[in-house]
Amino acid sequence: MTIQDLGSLGELIGAVATLATLIYLALQIRANTRVARAEASRASRGTPAHLVLAQDGELTRIYLTGLGDPAKLDAEEWARFSFLLGELLAGTASYYDDMSAGVLTEDLPTDLEFTVRLFLGPPGGRKFWEQSQRLYSAGFRRYADRVLAERPPR
Repeated sequence: MTIQDLGSLGELIGAVATLATLIYLALQIRANTRVARAEASRASRGTPAHLVLAQDGELTRIYLTGLGDPAKLDAEEWARFSFLLGELLAGTASYYDDMSAGVLTEDLPTDLEFTVRLFLGPPGGRKFWEQSQRLYSAGFRRYADRVLAERPPR
């Protein structure tokens, strides 16, 4: 076997190794994409704020009052309401942003619209949105504004 034959054999081995590496990387990227999609979907379904709201009667009162009649809240209660609603809405906004970025490929679910209406439709939600929408991505702001402008389904 000549040096030239050894060089050709080395090139062949290098090509096979490169192909194997590319296949391995493709499989890893595919697995990572599945994990990212699952995590994004999970994030939209519930947050620690949901659990705190379920366990804290005072916070539940502030949340319900804040949604229905925010004028009944004092400054401290409004701040607690705003932080809570912001945390609750964060999962929905993140889910929307992930869908827009192509991390999630499904169509936007109708429950995303339901969630936007649930959190931002009542008077306190509208007030929160007017004051805090700049904290969310421009795409989510446009989406939420469109959902709020549409007549809700019956």
